[in-house]
Amino acid sequence: MRDDDGGSDDDDADARDAKRERVGRGDAARERDARLTNEVDWTGRAQGVVNGFPLKIVPKETREVEVDFNAEFLTHMLPKMEWSAFVNAAKEIGLEGLPSEIPDDAASDEEFLRTFHHALLEVHVEEGTLVCPESGRKFPINKGIPNMLLNEDEV
Repeated sequence: MRDDDGGSDDDDADARDAKRERVGRGDAARERDARLTNEVDWTGRAQGVVNGFPLKIVPKETREVEVDFNAEFLTHMLPKMEWSAFVNAAKEIGLEGLPSEIPDDAASDEEFLRTFHHALLEVHVEEGTLVCPESGRKFPINKGIPNMLLNEDEV
């Protein structure tokens, strides 16, 4: 059946379903908080900032959340990681135990994968600050969400 605007009822239903799905993901998105992967990679640039990576994490409050362990997911994430930046970020929030380099047998080393899993997925920075290593600009983290907007005079 066609609507007055030329669309079909099915199109409207699909749009409503898509909107419900996006809205429903809101809680999941908030649950991701400001994990290490979000905190160490910032590609926006303020005036005069050439690199700005990695941002320093200054946590005020962290929270641990249990997440199902998935070795296959972790193994696929390893090559995508800027490992030294990740290890430093983990240390900044008080996590120890990650090696300075990814082990050759990482995919079969369950102890390593569990330590990586914990740092990557289970520790959330709820309140704190991200600091640009070049400019010293501070970006607040509130309720797990980093505010990385620049002022007009900074772009």
